[in-house]
Amino acid sequence: MLRTMPNFTITDEVLIDLYDHQLLRIKMDPILTTPLRNTYSQDVSWQVELYTAMSVVSPCLTIRLQKTADIMLPLQLIVNGKTIPPVRNFEESLMSYYGFPYDYLRKEMTDGMITLKIKVHRHFLALISPVFNAMLTNDTKENRLGKSEIEDFDYDTVKLAIDFCYGRQVDLPIEIAIGVLRFADKYDIKAVMAELQHIPFVDKITKDNFCKVVHYAFDMSLEALTLRCGEFFKQKQDSIINSRELEKLPIAVTLHFLSTVYDANNKIEVSKMACRSNLDFITEYLEPLIIKDLAMDSFCSTASYVWKYSRDNVKQVCAEFFNNNKDAIMNLPEFVNLHPLVISDVLKAAFDLRNPET
Repeated sequence: MLRTMPNFTITDEVLIDLYDHQLLRIKMDPILTTPLRNTYSQDVSWQVELYTAMSVVSPCLTIRLQKTADIMLPLQLIVNGKTIPPVRNFEESLMSYYGFPYDYLRKEMTDGMITLKIKVHRHFLALISPVFNAMLTNDTKENRLGKSEIEDFDYDTVKLAIDFCYGRQVDLPIEIAIGVLRFADKYDIKAVMAELQHIPFVDKITKDNFCKVVHYAFDMSLEALTLRCGEFFKQKQDSIINSRELEKLPIAVTLHFLSTVYDANNKIEVSKMACRSNLDFITEYLEPLIIKDLAMDSFCSTASYVWKYSRDNVKQVCAEFFNNNKDAIMNLPEFVNLHPLVISDVLKAAFDLRNPET
């Protein structure tokens, strides 16, 4: 479902008392410089310098905004509660210049003095995420519309991520924490990752959230968490299988999980485990691949699996392969070392296939 996320902003401001006699001074140096100020992010700071710029056409007060990072940081000048639009403005990488008319400022003065409120603001999402920063500071739809469309996360997940960035402590159920972590990972929000990565997942695994934890461990390549999920699976296997939630996971996730937990390094070993655990959806997926990959070097392990676990739909394929490669297979040490009952069943199936009327 498409969710629209407003572009939260953070603001910072400074108050400056400006006197009429300062506007009348003509000099190259700034008439006033504010201290360096930090925004929400400690690696983004700003300050302003005020210059007089006398001109016959339009004498202006020039405000130069200096930034410690090459980011969009729009500036507003507010006088007596009213926002004053600049008569000129241009940007450089670490500086922005704004020109404001003398005439307007002098009209607003009281007893030769005026208080300037200089405010900067920045999209909060752009501040915490380089991905959102690119979206919200370039010529993009998000920047033009003032909102971001996030299709794969709901509003609550995004809001929780922002709450963590604000330093709000929220005790999250593990499945919700995983959603927030996924959002943070996709949009590279390191503050959230740092805050939530230490959640003790291991102690909070339940039958209800088991599959979400497995999926998260797969996506984040967390092998230790996968193994811990495996221990839980072995203890609660029947209830997890009966819930059928495992079937809803992407097949790649399930195969990786089973391979890791049971140290099964090929399709046949995973299929054996799936048969023992009654995971029919796994065998139904893997057996066509096993048939496709059937070759001399895999025949014996395939035959052993097929007859041991009574995989009748694959027996005929093995029998046909045996008939086509009988002499070579009979000379394989692996074939000679198969269980006698498996050898007997393979020979009988091959014979029946060659002699359907017998």
